[in-house]
Amino acid sequence: KQCELIEKVHCMGGEVLLSCHPGISMTCEQVVELALFLEKRSPDIIKIVTFAKDENDLLESFKTMLMLKKELKTPVSYHTNGAAGSLSRIVNPVLGGHIVFCVDRYNEGSTMEQLDLKTAGRIVADMKKIL
Repeated sequence: KQCELIEKVHCMGGEVLLSCHPGISMTCEQVVELALFLEKRSPDIIKIVTFAKDENDLLESFKTMLMLKKELKTPVSYHTNGAAGSLSRIVNPVLGGHIVFCVDRYNEGSTMEQLDLKTAGRIVADMKKIL
């Protein structure tokens, strides 16, 4: 059914972001395998969010983003949530992630792990200058 819906959206001229939030820590190999599986559904963008409980998980997310960029044809946005995950929201887009998720302004419903748009834009632009 999901593949049929994606095809229907494409026939109507739309684009599909296929989002997957496993909610657990995953190795690079596991995330790449998941992304390749999702890519078979023909979305226009793949978004995967895993969990980073510590700095090791965060470092694994950087390695994973580099592998996703290498292995997939579909643009991908990959980052981690959790105690150690916030930095992946800025570093992974610099490493090749397709989208930076931000908030325009903070309010009571905001995801506090996300930077505000102005700050995120400035950080990513500055990091790309030195890479």
